Amino acid sequence: MRPLTMDLSNFRSYLSESIELTALKVALINGRNGYGKSTLIDAITFPLFGRGSADKIDDYVTLGRTDMSATLSFELGGNTYRVIRGRTTNGRGKSNLELQQLIDGEWVSKSGATAPETEDRIKKLLRMDYEGFIASAFVVQGEADKFSKQKPAERKETLANILGLDAYSDLEAQAKEKAKGIDIDLKLVNSQVQDLESRTFGKSLLEEKLAEDITECSKIEGLVKEKENDLNQLIEKRARLQTSELRAKDIDNQIVGIQKETQGFRNQISILEKKITEAGDLKSQVPAFEKRISDAEKLTANKDKILENAEEAKRIRDRISELDNTAASHSELQLERSKVQNEATKIEGMIRQEKSKVESNIQNINLQIKNATQQAQPLEGLNCQNPTCQLIIGAVEARDKLPELNEQLAAEKTKLESESYALELWKQKDDLTSKLMEIDIQIEVLDYDPKDHQSLKAKLIDLERYERLVPSLETAEETKRLAQEQIDQIHKTIIEKQDSLKEQIGQLNNSIKEKQDSITGLELNRISLEDEAKEATEVSQSITNIESVIHFLRDKIGIIQSAMGATKKSLEEISQLEIKLKELRTQQNELAADLRDWIDITKACGKNGIQAVIVENSIPEIEREANNLLARMSNGRFSLELITQKPSKTAKVTETLDIKISDSGLGIRPYETYSGAEKMMIDLAIRISLSKLLTRRAGATIRTLVLDETSSALDAQNRSQFLQIVNTLKEDFDLILVISHQEDVQDAFDQRIEIYRTDEGSKARVIA
Repeated sequence: MRPLTMDLSNFRSYLSESIELTALKVALINGRNGYGKSTLIDAITFPLFGRGSADKIDDYVTLGRTDMSATLSFELGGNTYRVIRGRTTNGRGKSNLELQQLIDGEWVSKSGATAPETEDRIKKLLRMDYEGFIASAFVVQGEADKFSKQKPAERKETLANILGLDAYSDLEAQAKEKAKGIDIDLKLVNSQVQDLESRTFGKSLLEEKLAEDITECSKIEGLVKEKENDLNQLIEKRARLQTSELRAKDIDNQIVGIQKETQGFRNQISILEKKITEAGDLKSQVPAFEKRISDAEKLTANKDKILENAEEAKRIRDRISELDNTAASHSELQLERSKVQNEATKIEGMIRQEKSKVESNIQNINLQIKNATQQAQPLEGLNCQNPTCQLIIGAVEARDKLPELNEQLAAEKTKLESESYALELWKQKDDLTSKLMEIDIQIEVLDYDPKDHQSLKAKLIDLERYERLVPSLETAEETKRLAQEQIDQIHKTIIEKQDSLKEQIGQLNNSIKEKQDSITGLELNRISLEDEAKEATEVSQSITNIESVIHFLRDKIGIIQSAMGATKKSLEEISQLEIKLKELRTQQNELAADLRDWIDITKACGKNGIQAVIVENSIPEIEREANNLLARMSNGRFSLELITQKPSKTAKVTETLDIKISDSGLGIRPYETYSGAEKMMIDLAIRISLSKLLTRRAGATIRTLVLDETSSALDAQNRSQFLQIVNTLKEDFDLILVISHQEDVQDAFDQRIEIYRTDEGSKARVIA
C-alpha cells in the first residue's frame, strides 16, 4: 500500500488542505511542535480504519466546526483506490465512509451496503486491521527499541502475539471446555440408566388395560357397520332421485345457452346495421381523388414555366460545381500563405533574439573593461614592476586583460553592424518573402468571389422546387385517369355492400325466432321434474344425520385406539429398556475415550506444544531479514542471533528469547554497550523484520514506513548515522516518511513536507 494524495477538510488543525505524495520517496515531515506533523499520520490511519491518536472520533473535527472529512488515495497491487471518511457533529453526530477504485479514469464505488461492511472490505483489501497496520508500517516515538529492551520472556510473548498464537491458546481453552462437556454427558448417561430401571414396574397392569380396550373397540365397530348399511341404502335412493334433479339443471343450462345464442344474433344485427352506415361513409374518400385531378390540371397549365426553370437550375448547379473547385483551391492557398507568414514571423523573432544576444555581449564586455580599468588604476605612477608583488598582482592581471577585452568588444560591434550574427536566418526570411509573393499572385489569378458563389446557391434553392415538379408533370394525365377510376369504384362498392348486409340481417332475425320456440318447449319439460328434486332434498337430510352418528362412533373408536397405542408404546419401551441400557454403557466407554483425546489436544495446543514449534520456525526468517537490513546499515559490521533455548542450572532446557549482537571488530557485546546510532540500527532492523513477518503472515503489501521522532533521543553525530540508515531502507519501501523538528535532520532531506501555521489553519508545502 503506497499513499498518493491526502485531502483534508476541518481535520484537526487542517481547515482545507490537499497534499500530493506521488513524487516522494524518502521525505521529512518537519515543522514546529503543535503545528500538525503527527496529524498527517492520522490522515493515513483515520480514513482507512477510523482510528488514530485521538481518543474519540469527534476530536478529529476542528474546534468550532461541525463537518469534517479526510480522503486518502493510495496504490495497491497496480490499482488506485480512494477512501473518504467524514463526520458531522450536529445533533447526535453522523459518520460516513466510502471506498472507491479508479477504473478507466473514473472513480467507481466499491463500498458495501453499510459502513461496517465497507470497513470489512477495506480490511480485506489491505489484508490487515488497525493494530496490524500500526505494528507493520509505523515506528512511533519511544517504541523503536521496545522489543530490544524487553526481558526475554516479554520478547517471546510479543513474538507470540505477532505470530497470532493466541488462536492456539483459544483452541486450548476450547479443548478444555470440550472435555468438561464430555464429563457432564457421562454423568447424564449414568442418571439415565437409573431412570430406565425404575420404569420397568407396572407391566401386568398395562397388559390388562390393553385387553379391555380391544373388547370395547370391537363392540363399537359392529355398531358402525350397521349404520353404514343404512347409509348406503339412502345414498342409492338419493342417486336415483338426483338424476331427475340433474336433468332439470341440464334443462336450465340449455335455456341459458339458447338465450346467450339469441343475444349473440342480436349483437350481430347491430354490427351489420353499423356496417351499412359505414359503407355510406366511403363517399368521404371522393374529395381526395377530386383534389388529385385538380392538382394534375394545374401542373399541365404551368408546364412551360416548370420546364424552363428546371433547365435553369441545371445550368446554375454546373456553375456552382465549378466555383466549389475554385473555392477549394482558394482555401488551400490561403492556408499555405498563413503557414508561410507564421514561419516568417518566427524567423524574425529568432533574428531579434540573436541581435539581443550580441547587444548583451557588448554590454557585458563594456562592464568588464570598466571594472578592469578601475582595478588597474593603482599602477599609474607606481615604480614597482615586480609582477609577483602581492600588492599589485590583481591590478597587473586586470591591466593585461584589457587588450583582449577591447578586441572582443570590437569583434562584437562588427558583428552587430554587419548583421553577420544571423546570415542564414536573413536568407530564410528572404526565401519566405518570395514565396508569399508567389502565393498572392496565384490567389489573384483565381479571381474567386465568395458573394457571387453564395448568391448562386441561394438562387438554386429557389429553382429546385420546379425540378421537383417535373416527375409529377410527366405523370399528370395518368394521375387524372386513375383518380377518376377510383371515384367510380367507390360508388359501386357502396351499393354492393349495403345489399349484402341487409340480406344477412334477415337471416339472423329468422334464427332468433327458431331459438325462442326451443326455449318454450324446454320450460314445459322443467315443470314435470320439480317434485322428484324436492324428495331428493329430504333424503339428503337423512343421510347427513346418519353420517353424524357414524362420525361420533368413529371418534370414540379413535379415542380407545389412541389409549391402546399409548399402552402398547409403554410396553414396547419397557421391552427396550435393557437394550437401551446396553447402548448407554457403550456410549459411556466412547465418552471416556473422547475425554482422553481432548486432554491430549489441550496439551498439544499449549505453549509447550504447537506454539513452541511455530516460534522456533519463525526465528530463522526474523534473523535473516534483520541481518540483511543490519548488514546494509552497518556495511556488514553488525549481525544478530536470536536464542530461544538455554540450559538451566538443573541441566534442563529453559525457554527464552535472548538477542546476541556481534560486532566484527569487538565480538559479541551486550546491547547496552552500543552507541545511540548503533542501537538505532539494531532496533530498526529487529522492528522492521518483525513488521515484514506480520505483513507476510497477513498476505498484505505495506510498502510504506513512517518513523515518528525516532531520532529525537540521538546526539548530532548519531543523528547523522541515523540519516544514513534511513537512506539504506529506501530499497525496501516505496515511501518513507520521517517526522522530526531537529534542524540538522531537516537539512539532510532533499524531499520534505514543511508544516506551517496560517490564519486558515495548518498548511503543508511539499518539496520533491
